[in-house]
Amino acid sequence: MVDTRKAAQSITANAFETTLSTAMGASDLTINVASTSGLNVPCYIVVEPDSSSNREYIFIDSAVGATSFTTTTEDNRYLTGSAATSGLTHAVNSKVRVAPMKQHFEDIWSAVSKVVDGSYASGQAGEVVFDIAAGAVDVANDLIAFIDNDGNNVVKKESISDLVSGIAGTGLSATSGTLAIGQAVGTTDDVTFNKVTSDLVGDVTVNVTVKVADDGSGSQNVFYFLTGSDTGSGVKSLNWDLQTNTKVKFDTSDSSLSGHNFKFSTVQDGSHNGGSEYTTNVTTSGTPGSANSYTEIEVTAEVIEANKLYYYCSHHGGMGGDGQITLSDNKLQHFTEVHQDTITSASGVVTLDLSQGNSGSITLTENVSSFTIKNVPKDGVSTFTLIITQDSTDRTVAILCAVNGAGGANAKTPGAAGYTMSTGSGAIDIITFVFKDGGTPYLLVQQAFA
Repeated sequence: MVDTRKAAQSITANAFETTLSTAMGASDLTINVASTSGLNVPCYIVVEPDSSSNREYIFIDSAVGATSFTTTTEDNRYLTGSAATSGLTHAVNSKVRVAPMKQHFEDIWSAVSKVVDGSYASGQAGEVVFDIAAGAVDVANDLIAFIDNDGNNVVKKESISDLVSGIAGTGLSATSGTLAIGQAVGTTDDVTFNKVTSDLVGDVTVNVTVKVADDGSGSQNVFYFLTGSDTGSGVKSLNWDLQTNTKVKFDTSDSSLSGHNFKFSTVQDGSHNGGSEYTTNVTTSGTPGSANSYTEIEVTAEVIEANKLYYYCSHHGGMGGDGQITLSDNKLQHFTEVHQDTITSASGVVTLDLSQGNSGSITLTENVSSFTIKNVPKDGVSTFTLIITQDSTDRTVAILCAVNGAGGANAKTPGAAGYTMSTGSGAIDIITFVFKDGGTPYLLVQQAFA
């Protein structure tokens, strides 16, 4: 016997009873009756309800005519509670009735269980459950539910894109469902980007609008970084001091940039002065002068080796003026008080990132075979102090160090004696890596704190 659970409302009627107008065979899917008044699909019927030897429960899911019921498959016959699992026939004038049956309640609980734990599997009857499947977010069409405080707390829905657009405001823009923090460039804004200092450090993205206009001479176009009109409120000689983990996105979509490619070079005026285009960590998208086009540069340890960049037009000389971008490492003062408590090892490797702080703690869970150390300043002296707590199982710590992506080398120790981690559960060692110009570190060790 097959149970049919639809998790949908089945049509019922009080005191519904009719009779077969024709005999019903063991595999018939159409049931002819005197009347079906009051019923529609889906519904359940029972044929010969008063006969323990011939009773049959049937699910009707196809059609209800004026004098017939139709089900789609034979599996919808012989439901649980029927006298047999097959082979039942019914004579003309046999009773057909709608009555409360097991399947009605199964359907109800099937629906309820999509919201609460109706099976008591959690041990908490009625516990709210969520059947959420993973899938890609369609920003334009997917919806978010919210409670409208001004509408008597009615639950409403809104697209993700519209919700994000509603949040956008001064200094916060929305494009294709993505919020971006931007600051216009000019002379009267709260922040003027005529000179960006080393305070722009640590995962900072700056959005800048670029336009092209005459420099006032009547004969020379230049790049302007503007808030207002093409002539008067912009900055044409943009000088920045950027540090690692900083991104600058130059919006080149304004129509005035048509025919002007915004590029970088280590030489002022680039290809017009014997230089070449600088492309490391530079991303371009679209055609200048067209919608959504931009040029973005991300400052990393690799990029700062250039030290200084100039912006220019690859088609026309003189458009960058004397504007330049100075690139430098993060300085220690930006993170002297930042301590990383969540340092861990993976496959024996401990990763230390000096852009996130200059000290940290780790409790050993495995033997350490090496250290990967990132964003170490390449000029001057810098340090990283690591507090190591021994596991209940004595772990070993090797001091093979790969600095800024270079090949590994053992840290330098007094007399080349190396380093052995203190043993004993809970033993604490404090080691300090000292870097000079980003080279192989010197290791200062204090051991066996308890």
